[in-house]
Amino acid sequence: MSATRRQVLGWSALGGAAALVPGLAGCGLDSSRADSSSSPTAPPPSPSATGEATNAEALAALALWTAYQGEEAGSYGIGGVLVDNATGTVLQTMPNRVFRTLPSGKGSEASPSASGSTAPPATFVQDPTAHGERQLASWYLANRTRLGLPPADRLTVVTSLDPCLMCTGAILTAGFRAGVVALDDFSGVNYTGKGTFTDLPEPLRAQALDSFGYYRVDGVREFQGSPSIAYHESAVQQDTYQECSDVYSQSADRVRAARGTASVPPSKLTNPASDPESVNIRRAFEVVYPGAFDVSVRDGRRPTRAVYNALVALVASTPGSTNAVGFLDPFGNLIVAAADQPTVSPLNTAFALCTRAYAQTRYALTEREITAPVAAQTLTNPGYGTFVFLRAPDPFTPEVIFDYGAYGSTLASPASPFIPSAFQYYELPPGVSERELQDVVPALPPLYSQHLAMLPQRVVEAP
Repeated sequence: MSATRRQVLGWSALGGAAALVPGLAGCGLDSSRADSSSSPTAPPPSPSATGEATNAEALAALALWTAYQGEEAGSYGIGGVLVDNATGTVLQTMPNRVFRTLPSGKGSEASPSASGSTAPPATFVQDPTAHGERQLASWYLANRTRLGLPPADRLTVVTSLDPCLMCTGAILTAGFRAGVVALDDFSGVNYTGKGTFTDLPEPLRAQALDSFGYYRVDGVREFQGSPSIAYHESAVQQDTYQECSDVYSQSADRVRAARGTASVPPSKLTNPASDPESVNIRRAFEVVYPGAFDVSVRDGRRPTRAVYNALVALVASTPGSTNAVGFLDPFGNLIVAAADQPTVSPLNTAFALCTRAYAQTRYALTEREITAPVAAQTLTNPGYGTFVFLRAPDPFTPEVIFDYGAYGSTLASPASPFIPSAFQYYELPPGVSERELQDVVPALPPLYSQHLAMLPQRVVEAP
């Protein structure tokens, strides 16, 4: 039997999109996969009709095919499809793109293992927020006016696997309906399988009840959820349902191995702020955050007033911003920070932009032969660092679920050390108590509440 996501992420603790319709031109499978022989089954052929669908099975098959694109690219085998409920027109497809296969011959010294040997991962984190559903929401929000797209509540995101918290937050923020094929009892929003969404705080629970539907699967389950999703009255075949689960599982071993290999303990790293060979590392982060390395604290898990001042200044200089998040590396360097950009997109939260900036910059440095060795000796998994919010996310808005999910996707494994927390904040949202913020976590799916044991912690300033 294939590994479940619960098993895959438990193990980790130990160690492009299709074109717009018509036709979805350019939707071919990525032939650059590093090791296609590791897949136990060949990817399915392109569905016969990728520009429109007439039933749930057609949409599920297209989501499955899109999931294989993610697996072929070296990432998780999960895919999403955005469809017009009224016409069945497929507007866009997006595979998971969290990981990306490193170019041949690049990054040969990218990831020294804990033992000190150099064993490069075939793939590397490029963007922890690049789940298919989140990308579909971002694409829609960026293009709805220019392309004259239908209102979001008339569209369904059909996803091969039950959305995680980040993607749930993105779906609810955009206002989509969500049609789900396979379940996920570890990080899926419907992890209990009951369709009650008790893991979400109100009013998000009511919004999910009105928006999410789980297709009937012949011989497996009856339809569950909102009849507002596309083709809610039709069924998905059992084989399609099973393969949507299996394609994730068959991609997961390689992905978790790559993530584990890249998680170098700080004791085996050198400080990029003082390493004379790290000038290119510093310059790369200064491009995405001009204040990179200007602030440094003695203990990376104990942010000081200097970090607070940097985040306040970032909000003040960013139009429309109300929040900022910084990332302190294990050496206490404020290596990257970002302010939210609500006037650009409601999904441009400060945390999403900050974690994306760190991952993409690290990937770019690892991708280049000239910078790969020094990137490997100075940069590691964010779980060894600290994300510091100027203001904690509001627990009663979709954005908090989005940010909590993005945090889970960023870490994947428990932070080290666990205390002090890798998730800290200076201020509470207006009208929200510390107890209300803390009470959100225990109800979340097991990935967040148990495996990661998320712990939003108020900053205790160093003397």
